[in-house]
Amino acid sequence: MESDKFTHREKMALRYCDIMMTNPYEADQDFWDAFLQEFTYAQAVELGHFIALRIAGQRWIMSVRAEHGQLAEFLEQKKKDAEVIA
Repeated sequence: MESDKFTHREKMALRYCDIMMTNPYEADQDFWDAFLQEFTYAQAVELGHFIALRIAGQRWIMSVRAEHGQLAEFLEQKKKDAEVIA
């Protein structure tokens, strides 16, 4: 990442996010050695957990065919549709 808009630490966090989204097996020993120069183990766990929850949430939204930012409206319409069928 060449941008100067992010610190090295921020770039490492973004790299971790990218790895978790695309191919978790890319988190090899070299990655962890560099990552743990910037973050403690506790911070790595917390960041990894947060990233995983965000990824799972986005996949769930996609699974119900809702568009980003429209989940509440989407669910309300589904409720109305179900009431009509019942």
